[in-house]
Amino acid sequence: MSIHSRLSLEASNGATNQSTGLLIQNPYIGNSNQQFLFQKLKNHNFIIKANHSKKCLVVLGGSKNEGINITQESCKSKELSQQWIIKVVGH
Repeated sequence: MSIHSRLSLEASNGATNQSTGLLIQNPYIGNSNQQFLFQKLKNHNFIIKANHSKKCLVVLGGSKNEGINITQESCKSKELSQQWIIKVVGH
């Protein structure tokens, strides 16, 4: 859930297709498209898997540019565009 908006991350319209289902924020109602599994890898990075589709969050096209959409694809834990660093910020 976003601290500033108090809205939850979700896959748009519950989409399960590859490279679709862009992430949006909406009020949390507990649907599976608002639930994500954080799986720690041996390199201490994480993959983030959408509960409803079992697909991993990925930077669209593997881009390194700002403003690029985040979507979902079949999980490939060695794919760097699917790996995330989790940073703890102030309480």
